[in-house]
Amino acid sequence: MMTKNTLLPYDSMQHTIKALSDGIEEIDAIQAKTQIEMNILLATLLELELTGTLENIGGQIYRLAAELDITVH
Repeated sequence: MMTKNTLLPYDSMQHTIKALSDGIEEIDAIQAKTQIEMNILLATLLELELTGTLENIGGQIYRLAAELDITVH
């Protein structure tokens, strides 16, 4: 029996932030980079948006909030 890798919420947030470190991304590109299941990704994006970490600029396009200084390893 195969099992999917399930990311913990912290991991999904970190992967999502890293995927956005290059700039503006559409949700499909974020999903392709992170390989996070879409329902988890949507919840992660919403949580990051509500905390001011990222911005939804419309049309399911996201970017990191301008005032953030995030180091991505």
